[in-house]
Amino acid sequence: MMGPEALLALKKEVKCRDDQIDLLNSFISNDATINVPSLIVYGQKSIGKTYTVEKFLSSLGIRKTIIRCDECVTKKLLLQRCIRMIRNDSGVDLTKYNQIFNYKGIMVTNFGKLCETFTNFAISLEQFFEETNYEEPHVLVLDRFDECIDSINDVFLGFLRLQEFSRIKNMTVVFILSGDDPKEVITNMVPHVFFPQYSQDQVVDILQSNPLCSLPSVDVNTDNHHNFWRQYAKMIVDSYFPYTGSDMNLLVELCYKLWPRFTGPIKSGLYKPSDFIKIFREKRELLTDSSILNSSNITSYDDSKSLSGTNTVADLTVHSKFLLIASYLASHVEPKYDLQVFSRVKVGTKKRKSNKKGDVSKAAMTSRLLTTNYFDLERLLAILSVIYRNESEFLNGDLDDVRSLYNKSERDIALKNHEISIFSINSNIDINCQIATLVSLGLLVRTSTLDILSAKVRWKCNISWETALNISKELNFPLHHYFPQ
Repeated sequence: MMGPEALLALKKEVKCRDDQIDLLNSFISNDATINVPSLIVYGQKSIGKTYTVEKFLSSLGIRKTIIRCDECVTKKLLLQRCIRMIRNDSGVDLTKYNQIFNYKGIMVTNFGKLCETFTNFAISLEQFFEETNYEEPHVLVLDRFDECIDSINDVFLGFLRLQEFSRIKNMTVVFILSGDDPKEVITNMVPHVFFPQYSQDQVVDILQSNPLCSLPSVDVNTDNHHNFWRQYAKMIVDSYFPYTGSDMNLLVELCYKLWPRFTGPIKSGLYKPSDFIKIFREKRELLTDSSILNSSNITSYDDSKSLSGTNTVADLTVHSKFLLIASYLASHVEPKYDLQVFSRVKVGTKKRKSNKKGDVSKAAMTSRLLTTNYFDLERLLAILSVIYRNESEFLNGDLDDVRSLYNKSERDIALKNHEISIFSINSNIDINCQIATLVSLGLLVRTSTLDILSAKVRWKCNISWETALNISKELNFPLHHYFPQ
């Protein structure tokens, strides 16, 4: 347990959470034999739960691992991140320790293949603790555990019973929740630490004790700056507390947004920091500006910068970018050149007579300069499979992960699966969903017809040559090689 002096110093740093710190100190200590196996910390959002827990563990000096659960898409990724970060935070020299896992009866060294179930995770973690003789008390903090994208009720129950069906006795799991317990674990006897909302006076005290902004003038006295910030923080809380409540993140964002405009008269030299009342009277309309409240949680961008043509496609996935390149090739490469460009079969070409008149024919013009043509969906998917097979870094890169597998049979299975995947896109990629996303963004255009007898839909690419070239550079894709000479 933490000593009285350390507790007093921590309570001065973390304000208005004395009872919660005392409860944490009674449940977690540097002695693994008296620590609780699991602990649930709950309360509404943005009231200091994670901040208090992190400060307490840092002051206690115990080894800890903090996982942001809302960043994990699936349960497998969550468990993989847990075991990876526990290994890194344990202090064990991993350069001298090579853990060999048992995956489906085959010995492997790549633990990325594990954690398909919670049982595999528990076995691998228990193996690491035993083989390294790791007996130090360790705290695993699962922050925002109830905000996981995937369902985590079975994982919740597995973490609560981790010490029951494993030999891991020196790890405490702390769940940080913003809602109620799931019905699967509501009957378990797990200690809870409740974080109530801050009162208005407590919010004012917290903001006044932590100056977030500084005055623009470098010649301002420290006392004047401190007094100005205390008045400014109280003004923000008194004005917006009925709207924000005890949401500290929202109040901090409002402080940052209003500070440059509110301190503008001080920067221009019109007023001094001691003239807070005069500045408040001049800038009173800022407190009633609805645009500040509407965009208080939205990141603002600089509108003065010109938007480039690649900003629309910058956040797309790799497969969506390959889809755009395939659609661009399908729109600008005529179907008669498909065997020549996209096939390995040699096609005989017939020599054409030169145009003696000197007029430039349509065949002699670069297809990029012509109007985009419509194409069928089947042709798009065929071109996509060819260019993804030939140019994807995942399929054509080195096989270090495969070569690092421990057992020869596992290596043969991985090589066989890799060879099969070369000839098609992975089955877990939803191409239709990505096509619908590109259509909603206006990057793909489809035809619409009123004739029910000819209801075939055709598609057309809606990006320029510069955009396609920039995408190809991001993917290291040789776009020029796929145009007929």
